[in-house]
Amino acid sequence: MFGEISEDLTLDELDNQIVKALQRDGRVSYTDLAEQLETTASTVRNRIQRLTDQNLIKVVGVVNPFMTGMGTVAFVGLSIDFNQYDAIVEKLKGIPEARFIAGSSGQYDLFIQVITPSNTEFYDIIRQQIGVIDGVKSLDTHMLFEIHKQTYDWGTGVNVSE
Repeated sequence: MFGEISEDLTLDELDNQIVKALQRDGRVSYTDLAEQLETTASTVRNRIQRLTDQNLIKVVGVVNPFMTGMGTVAFVGLSIDFNQYDAIVEKLKGIPEARFIAGSSGQYDLFIQVITPSNTEFYDIIRQQIGVIDGVKSLDTHMLFEIHKQTYDWGTGVNVSE
């Protein structure tokens, strides 16, 4: 989803406000957003393009996978050989059903979210694609049955003084 974060990324108050507004409603028009933020639509369009190019944001439609025919949603915790970290991540990226991949601390070195139409397909991915990756020491699956809350409105985490 995201590439490398740009080293020269700097955010000002307008960037923060744009990000917060998009987190509330990613479908808001540039014109409406410009009116809300008391700026021009071209400024909003340019800022969003810059934030996208710098890999800070990606505007997408988020769906509840259980309502789209995807009956199996699971998180998989992986313990790995750190000498093979990058190679393992690259192989995981090649699995279309692996929708989220993140490095972590604690019991697991990596977490992946896998979404499939059925438990059988999930099991096949675990056995034939993830479990056979060289450097994966162990994996632990956690099935999800319902989504009670899913929000994306945490802002940027950057405090900008005017």
